[in-house]
Amino acid sequence: MRQGKHRLLLFYFLFLISANSTGQSAKIEFDQYTTNNGLSNGYVNAILHDSKGFIWIGTANGLNRFDGITFKTYYSNIKDATSISGSETTALSEDSLSNIWVMTSNGLCVYDRKTDRFSRKTMRVNGVIVNNSFLYSCIIDSKGFLWVSSPSNGIFRVKIYNNPLISDTIIDAELYVLEENDVYHALKNNVYTFVEDKNNKIWVASQSNKLFYFDNQQDKFISKKIDHPEADNFSNKRKNILKDRDGIFFISIEDNGLMVWDREKDDFRLYKPNGSNTGPKGRVLSALAEDKDGLIWIGDRKSEGISIFDKKTGKFSYCQSDEFDPYSLNTNKINCIYQDKSGSMWVGAIIGINKYSPGKLKFRRYISTPNVPGKLSVNNTLCFAESKTGEIWIGTDGGGLTKLDRGKGEFVNYKDNPSDPHSLSSNAVISICEDHEGTLWMGTYHGGLARMKNGKFDAFYPDPANPLSVSDRNVWYVFEDSKKNLWVGTLNSGLDLFDRRTGRFYHYTLTEGDSTSLCNNSIRQLYEDSNQNLYITGNQGVSIIDLKAYDFSGSRPDIKFRNLAHHESRNSLSSNDVYCVKEDNEGNLWFGLLGSGIDKLDPKTGKFTNFSTKDGFPGNSVTSILVDDQNYLWLATDKGLVKFNPETKEVVVFDQKDGLQNTSLKSWAIKTKDGEMFFGGPDGFNSFYPERVINNQNHSKPPVVITGLKIFNEPVEINEKFNDRVILVNDISETNELVLSYRDNYFSFEFIALDFTAPEKNNYAYMMEGFDDEWVPCGTKREANYTNLDPGKYTFRVKASNNDGIWNEEGTSIKIIIRPPWWRTWWFRTAAILTLIILLSSFFYSRIRHFQNQKILLEKLVAQKTSDLLKMNAILTNQAEKLNKNNLLLEERQEQIEKQSEELLAQKKSLQKMNVELHDLNATKDKFFSIIAHDIKNPFNAVLGFTDLLEENFKTWDDGKKLEVVNLINNSAKNLYELLNNLLQWSRSQSGVIDFKPQKIVLKDTFSNVTGLFRETAGSKNIELTSTLPETELAIYADRNMLDAIMRNLISNAIKFTNPGGKVHISAEANKEFAMIKVADNGVGLSTEIQEQLFRIDKHTSTYGTLNESGTGLGLILVQEFVAKHGGKIGVESIKGKGSTFHFTLPLVNS
Repeated sequence: MRQGKHRLLLFYFLFLISANSTGQSAKIEFDQYTTNNGLSNGYVNAILHDSKGFIWIGTANGLNRFDGITFKTYYSNIKDATSISGSETTALSEDSLSNIWVMTSNGLCVYDRKTDRFSRKTMRVNGVIVNNSFLYSCIIDSKGFLWVSSPSNGIFRVKIYNNPLISDTIIDAELYVLEENDVYHALKNNVYTFVEDKNNKIWVASQSNKLFYFDNQQDKFISKKIDHPEADNFSNKRKNILKDRDGIFFISIEDNGLMVWDREKDDFRLYKPNGSNTGPKGRVLSALAEDKDGLIWIGDRKSEGISIFDKKTGKFSYCQSDEFDPYSLNTNKINCIYQDKSGSMWVGAIIGINKYSPGKLKFRRYISTPNVPGKLSVNNTLCFAESKTGEIWIGTDGGGLTKLDRGKGEFVNYKDNPSDPHSLSSNAVISICEDHEGTLWMGTYHGGLARMKNGKFDAFYPDPANPLSVSDRNVWYVFEDSKKNLWVGTLNSGLDLFDRRTGRFYHYTLTEGDSTSLCNNSIRQLYEDSNQNLYITGNQGVSIIDLKAYDFSGSRPDIKFRNLAHHESRNSLSSNDVYCVKEDNEGNLWFGLLGSGIDKLDPKTGKFTNFSTKDGFPGNSVTSILVDDQNYLWLATDKGLVKFNPETKEVVVFDQKDGLQNTSLKSWAIKTKDGEMFFGGPDGFNSFYPERVINNQNHSKPPVVITGLKIFNEPVEINEKFNDRVILVNDISETNELVLSYRDNYFSFEFIALDFTAPEKNNYAYMMEGFDDEWVPCGTKREANYTNLDPGKYTFRVKASNNDGIWNEEGTSIKIIIRPPWWRTWWFRTAAILTLIILLSSFFYSRIRHFQNQKILLEKLVAQKTSDLLKMNAILTNQAEKLNKNNLLLEERQEQIEKQSEELLAQKKSLQKMNVELHDLNATKDKFFSIIAHDIKNPFNAVLGFTDLLEENFKTWDDGKKLEVVNLINNSAKNLYELLNNLLQWSRSQSGVIDFKPQKIVLKDTFSNVTGLFRETAGSKNIELTSTLPETELAIYADRNMLDAIMRNLISNAIKFTNPGGKVHISAEANKEFAMIKVADNGVGLSTEIQEQLFRIDKHTSTYGTLNESGTGLGLILVQEFVAKHGGKIGVESIKGKGSTFHFTLPLVNS
């Protein structure tokens, strides 16, 4: 909020500047159009009001046709020869045939209205083609010549009238070069404007200190000296030239000002840019135009806006951009100025178009004048309240609290002063409420709940130590109900009820799952209707309190809220994003929605009805609703003020053209006791009495143009096939007669009134002669729809009024022929009737002859038919016997086929089973050979290890040590033999013939044998190999060879994947009917992914140990097989980097 102080300083500075500027015009206000409104580009080079009433705007990227509502844009497309020839449009001119000549950065083109396309033209001078020419300005003179300036070439002249070759792509031109001896070479032939004098001479102004005119006899441009003592300073300076209605020439000269040449007196007078009212403002005066009052407008391209020269007084006034005035120029950098045929002035700038249409305002507008006593300090208005004595309290964003004395029109401002504890707590005042005692309560941003009593301010803030303090520093709405309860709506913390007797705030918030709790924690408005229902709006619907149902005199009431919300499946609010609510004079409730218009709730039926942009609203976000004495609703929307008649559904839209400070109305509006309404927004606020709003009178009758045709809601383009035929050969605006098929039974016309004063307020009516009995009024809607018209001839007419109801009763029209289907044509009906008569006559006479012959033939026919029937009966009897025999034969064959089918099905299942078994046998074979390779390798590794040790230490070891190693080698060889034998048995098991010989085995012996076998291998890696058994003897029932294979594989793997210096521990314990045997290590561990694949033969991989020991990865598959053979289970627990524990179960002897 402190940024507001900086804005105030800036405003004050600008105010001082404007106050010291003499001749400041206070009457000129502009409408602004930029790319946000659809303009193709903000840099405007040229403007033209054509003979049909359209405004054409040439920009740095594209050409625009403006009808007052929409911009139709035309861009250059290198692949489309019917588009404009260059991306930048530099100049525009219309010939007597209504063709528009367009100068661009890449040559010229001509707009054909009938086809809505452009024809690119290439100029040819003396047989030489002029390519890629940047064209700057143009004029079509009274003799039918087009004059075009090109900085890189000179001045071209093209004959366009009575030229049979003008429609060709290549057109002949003449080239002229100015004799500019005083101009730098790079600046020569820079001609920015042409004018034609009353003697039909063409004049140009260039960078030279002379003017030039074209002499037809000499066929060249002749120089004319500017007879002024400072003329030498005019060389190499840009110039523009204008001829006014009196024939006086006005020449703008860069850095030198405005030269006025009275040609009758041959008097040159220079008005220098001196900054006072005796000269123009600006150093780069690049635009000139005369308005309907004869004033000369001069635009500065650099930074000084517009200077307006009064020829009668010789004085200048100025129009400049003011960031605090939305009706000023949108920039001070002006490119061109143009007066249209109605007298409006169009100003092309670097960021869009500014249009001046003078008129009276409909609303009183208040705009801030910072730091001036008695004036509004800040524009951004948020709320209002009327005091008991009739003053208006105004809450602003950045300017604190303001009081308006309506009688004197003076303001008193109250602001936050950090050094004054009794000042306002925040400069952002969101809501104001004066209670029954005259105390002023204010909801603020970050300033808590502020209070003004007896001229002094204090505030209530959240206190974490006090749960009964106000719940939020951001208070969005303050309201006193009819029971004198003070309610506080907060931004994020729900609703507070303030007990002024005890100073306690009772809190109500949204509770998930409780349908009777508050539905919004972000409160926007509180409103009480005539039935003492309190409405609380927010972004999740509306909560309602029946004030009559609660006693507020004691402690915190337990309030049960009734909530309104949007439901897709039934009639309800159109949106949960509800901003405001208001009761009209008939007891209906109206809800203002963000993004969805307004909803009407009929309390009698409980039905919601929505009104939005589809009904004519300018915008769908409604932030305030007021009701006047005639029960009209006045709606503050994001795009203007709406007067809405609930009974007739009539919508009247007001905007800045009517005096609104801004179309975005976001404040809480009020209606005073005497009926005056106040609406605010970001640029101040407005007040008005509804019954006194009087329309400005615009007396011009607007031209009306049909702009579009749709069939089945699809736009119909020129030469586009629709239902296999072309409907529009020319543009709809250039079409006099339209032929439709009976199949085109749903079509619509779009139209526009070309009055630019307030085009969005133009009203329309249409009629289809031959179908409509009277005019159909459609308000501001610019479209008429028709469906299922009978074949025939019609005339569609449309008329329009301007913004003040002045009608062009003649309007425009188009003939329509709807062709019938072929069966409804007159010739088909005539032919059908004649054919029917002939057929009936022929039928009548043929029937008579038929009846005469029928009696004779009947007897013969009966006899013949009887004989035929007897023969046929005999034939049928014979055929029936044959069919019975065939049927029996077919039934026998059917049984045979079914029996064969069953046999084939059984064979198929047998083959499928054999195929599965064969696949399993192949997989078993592969697994068998892999396991042999893996498990033979382990004993061999032991033998090789021991023999290497024996070889290395043979000389140093004594016989005892050598014998010990030899014994180990012998044991390994035995183990190898036993393993091979066992693997052979395992392979036999795959074929179902394995010998499984379980016996009692004491685990202590097994552990001793296995650890002895691997002790040397473990010692070679400095791995500690230990075992633990319970004190009681632990005996299992298992096959010894399979158990040894299991232990060898698990211990070998543990040693392999344990780093040198690690530990491998073997343990066993009884677990119910099984012995649980574990092999644990603190080695590298296993990832979760590897653990999931360990015991799957289709997923195993060969890995290397910590010292690159190799393996096949199939040992664990063998282990799993053997464990499963005993009815046990195997598993693993591992953490990568910390080790693994493999555990398996085998049955105890006593089990």
